[in-house]
Amino acid sequence: MKKKIISAILSTLLTLILVLPASASSLQDTPYKLLENNVEIKDPSILIQRAINNVSDLPIENQVSREQILSDDNKPLSVTQYRTAQLLTEKQDQASGDLISTYAVTTLASYDASKTETKWDSTYSIKGHLTIYVSYVYDSHGLKYWKLQEVSGGWEVYASGVTATNKQVIYGVYGITPSSGLFQNSITQNPIASTFSYTAPTSWGAVLSTGAGNFKPNVGGNTTATLSAFGSTWTLTVSTIFA
Repeated sequence: MKKKIISAILSTLLTLILVLPASASSLQDTPYKLLENNVEIKDPSILIQRAINNVSDLPIENQVSREQILSDDNKPLSVTQYRTAQLLTEKQDQASGDLISTYAVTTLASYDASKTETKWDSTYSIKGHLTIYVSYVYDSHGLKYWKLQEVSGGWEVYASGVTATNKQVIYGVYGITPSSGLFQNSITQNPIASTFSYTAPTSWGAVLSTGAGNFKPNVGGNTTATLSAFGSTWTLTVSTIFA
């Protein structure tokens, strides 16, 4: 009789040992409560229309801007830039109560060769775009800070006789972290393909959203390229900085 009782106890304990880790693992795999989940808009025409209509899920000044840049021999090139941000996800940490919102912030630039002194193509000769993915954290202590997750973008050429070379991407973080003071770091990449995507190191800290002067936060990046056409060269830049 005693053997049967002991056997039953051991069987029960074994069952608990097998079940409990699975439950704990399940909780660790789902520490967040998803509050909102949106499909990212990647169609350039829709993103441009959002900028034209002043639609953005984050406050952005000058969503549409126009300027002219000069070549090495002083030939002008018209540039139109479009900026918009979209909320991708919003979730809450079930342990700490922190609210985490992830955004895609995009800048698209069109360089119109038809508006230079030379008569090239009637369409845009080259387009550049850069999207940064950032998380905005509002923690349970009332602190608000930004964390860079990823950057992606590219350069596309649409006219014959036009080339884009010397492509470069710089992305980084600058600001005050909640725990370790001033933090700054950046990475430079030289992509060969027409498009690129880079993930920010997980070791990079999140920086407080408040700050002024030398402590004003900067989170984001820029991409540059050299446009060459008919004997002239321009340095093109697309920047997406948000903090």
